[in-house]
Order: sequence, then C-alpha cells, then structure tokens
Amino acid sequence: MKCPLFTGLSFLILPSIEPPRVQFIVKLIEANGGSMVDSLINDTVILINDTFVESHTLRKSELFHSEWSYDEELWYKLVSNEQLEFFKLSWLSECLKHQKLLDKADFRARLMEEDNGNSNSPHVDAISIETQSSAEDTEVEDQTLDFDVQTELLKSDANVMASQSVIEDTSESKSTVKPNLALTRALEQLFKKYRLQGDTYRARGYQLALQSIESHDKAITSEQEALSLPNIGPSIASKIQTILKLGSLPGLNEADKNEELLDYFMACHGVGAQTARKWVSNGITSLTEALKAYPSDFTWNVLFGWRFYEDWSVKIPREECADHLALMEKALRDVDSSARIVLTGSYRRGAATCGDIDTVLYKPGCDDIWTLSQILEKLVLRLKGMNYIRCPLNLNHALGQEFKPMIETLTHAAGFHESYVSGPKEVLKKFYFGGKLPSNTTHGLSKTEQQVPRLKFEDSLMSESDQNTHCRRVDILLSRWSQLGAVMIYFTGNDDFNKSLRIRATKRGWKLSNNGLYQSNANTEKKDLLIESFDERRIMSLLGVVWCPPEERNIKGYI
Repeated sequence: MKCPLFTGLSFLILPSIEPPRVQFIVKLIEANGGSMVDSLINDTVILINDTFVESHTLRKSELFHSEWSYDEELWYKLVSNEQLEFFKLSWLSECLKHQKLLDKADFRARLMEEDNGNSNSPHVDAISIETQSSAEDTEVEDQTLDFDVQTELLKSDANVMASQSVIEDTSESKSTVKPNLALTRALEQLFKKYRLQGDTYRARGYQLALQSIESHDKAITSEQEALSLPNIGPSIASKIQTILKLGSLPGLNEADKNEELLDYFMACHGVGAQTARKWVSNGITSLTEALKAYPSDFTWNVLFGWRFYEDWSVKIPREECADHLALMEKALRDVDSSARIVLTGSYRRGAATCGDIDTVLYKPGCDDIWTLSQILEKLVLRLKGMNYIRCPLNLNHALGQEFKPMIETLTHAAGFHESYVSGPKEVLKKFYFGGKLPSNTTHGLSKTEQQVPRLKFEDSLMSESDQNTHCRRVDILLSRWSQLGAVMIYFTGNDDFNKSLRIRATKRGWKLSNNGLYQSNANTEKKDLLIESFDERRIMSLLGVVWCPPEERNIKGYI
C-alpha cells in the first residue's frame, strides 16, 4: 500500500498558520501524513507564505512581522542558523498537484529582503518604519476572512509601521486620567476573548485598536472620530459607537465559562492554548481532572507550574528583583569572581513590577561557551545548596542528576511512579527555575491585593505557594563577551521595540539576532558577515536609530 505523500515530514509555516487559506493547507498536510510543528526540530521543512516572497526574497516585511504568531525566540533561532533552508509554500501545493515530492530548488526563499540601499540612512528621532504603498498591502490572499475584520487588519498593517511608535512615559508627572476607560476595557475584553479562542486575526485587530485608543489623549465621542484613528475600521468603530451609547457591549460582561476555564488553565506554567482548549472541549474543569484524563500532558515542568501557580501569578516589586540579583551576585563571586550577572527585561526598562526575573551572565573577555556553561552549572549548584532554587524548569544531563530527587518527589506526589530520565548531554546555555529568597521580607502588594489567579480548592493540594515569601520565576541566560550588546538588546525588549529593530535590519538585507547584526549572504555556502555584536549603541546607530535608553523602550504599536 502506498504511503501518504508527506509521511514522516514535519512542516513549519511562516509567518503564521492562522489565515484561512493556510489552515486549509494544514489540513491537507495532515491528511497526507505530514505534521505541523511550532519550533525547530530535526529535518523540519520551513515554508514561507508566497504572499511575502518575491524573486525568492522576503517582501512586505512590516506585514510579515506583524503577522508573526510564534514566539520571538523562534525568529532568532531561524536567522541565527546559517544552515537552515527556506522554501515557498507553493512547493507544497505543487507537490499535492503532481502527487509527488518535487525538487525544492526552484522554490527557495530567503528570510531577508534585498538591501534597498538604505544601509547608510540618517538617524531618526524615534523608531518609525517606512510603510509600503496601500496597493501593495492589499495583496494579501486571505479572501475568506470576515470582510470588516480583514479590512481593519490590512489598514492596521499599513498604518502601524507608518505611525510613530508610542513611548510610554514612566515619569510621575504624566497624568493618570484615562479619557476612554470604558472603551479600552471593552476592547481588552474582546482581545482576550479571541486570544483564548485561538483567533489570532481578530485578537490582533482588537489589540491594535486598543493601543490606538490608549495613546489618544482626548475623549472619543463618536464613531467617525474613532474611524479617524490608526488601526480602527468600520466594524470596530461600530462597536465603539455602541459602547458610547450604552456604556458597554450587550453580553460582553457575561463571562463565558469556557473562557474563564481557558484563562485558568493557561495561567499554569507550561500549559499552552492548544492543551487548554483540548481540556475545556472535553469537559475538564480543574487541573486535577485534567491530570486524571490526560496524564501525559503533565510533564514535570507543568507540575512545577501547578505547584507554584499562585506565586508565579504575583507581580514582583522592583526592590525584590534587586534582592534576588544581590543573592545571585554573591553566589557567583564564590564561583568565579570575574564573572558578572545583570538584570534585563522589564526591570532594565524601569518597570515598577516585573512578571519574572530576567538575567544575563557573562565574563569580560570570555567567548568560550563551554567555559561559561561550566560557570553557570557551578552557580546553579551553589544556589541549590543555598536552598534558593526551589524547582528547575530546564536541565542538561549533569544537572538532571542533581535535581532528580526533587523531580521524582514531585512526580510521585502527582501519582506517577516512573523514574526521571536525565536530560541530554549538552552545553547549558540557559537555566530557568523558581527561586525563593531566604528572608521573610516582602515587597509591595500581596496576592489578594493584586487580584491574581487563585487555584480552585480541588487543585490546591499540589500547591506550595507561600503568603509571606513567594517563589519567583528566574531566567539566567549566557552571553559571549563579544555578543553582549546584541544580547542586551534582545533580552531587554520590549517585544515591539525588538521587532521594529528587526524590521529595519530585514529591509537592509541584514539579520539581527541575539548573536549580533549580520549582512545576509545570498550564497548559502558562505557565512553571513558580522557587522556588529558587542556595542549596543552602534547596533542601533547602524539601523538608523538614535540611542534609546532601556527605560524608553516600552513602546507600543507592533504585534
């Protein structure tokens, strides 16, 4: 019996599988024995939607990046790996048409735009990406999408890059008056509703509209006024008119039980939208029920997410982040006095509270990743010995042996009796974990004051959350000394700021990743040429951006 055409093949489609036309192709892939993935695994066939390819190179990069539905880490993996090959999605269509696997050579594509001669463009005062013509933007193929929503999304994609990014003013002098609070609350509910349903297009449309209204400093009084703002089309403007007239949208405040459950499940570390939707669609109402019905969904990472569900939902005061850093700095000095660890993420951007604690570890003058990995492993063991690390979230083989008793205690408590199999024998480049300060010092708001998700009573038996001292999510990432500037840009964020820099690089035929800024080489047999990786300021300057301090990188406008 003849095997299905795509048996044994896995596919990754960029920038998203959400468009209806691509969804149809996904069904054909699965019907013909193939599988879809959302990360890089061995021999994955990486396909780019033909909408974004012209003469084998990327076009409409602003729209491409705004459609991106994967995490940012995947993008950096794709542009950092020079061995990867990309092909147009039409290769797959032609294979189906001829019922055989065709040679991919004629379908090659590049994830970069051709250099358009703007490499030496002058500096600008803020990040503001030149938009393409509206005629070009309207070539998107997804004709089956609801017309109003599609029109708004196309309009938003054309406008979002043309409009100047909004920098959040973190000064105390900024007025706290929100003239359109009822509108923003309603749009936020709609965004959340469609995000939980997995409807990326509508969710993104409402999020863009929400950002436009949040940055508008005057009260909106009519549908016509709403239409004049970027990223708002007729359908959303009509809803705004209803809110202005009635004070809310009919039925919007009647919380959908399924949405509440999705939100509840997805607040657990390691539980994604697809898993949560599977549980809800099969009548699961608690983590305990899900464990009984779908035990294979509960890896030890998810079980730790369950154990610290409430703690990891609590925002971390800035002062407490500094306390965690001080503890890690002291431990690092005991391991290697010349190594350094610094806070990045929202802390570096000046946030008063953080969702987790992001750090970068480096050693001046050291580019040897094996040496850095050994420092990190010793630091982890030191922190474990101090009882600071309460749970690991990723492990290599060596650390797996150290944390095996902790993991098996957890899995046995959940009813699993298999022994933990240690992780791969690989160099440790990052370490994610739950960390808890030894003191009883608390900072800022408690869980009750923050109104964070709470575990249901039937799920509370697995919990180890503490009302006094919270376990916190901590990430340590390694950086080569020569790549420190690129790493600090990437791990400082925010996502919209990084995406805007990425688009500038793409439009110049360059690649920007956490490894550095590179000139993309059209010849796949030759390595990309490094332009800059150490100097954070110079990377921005080369991209035509005046130095932007971290606290001014809280921009809005890109998705």
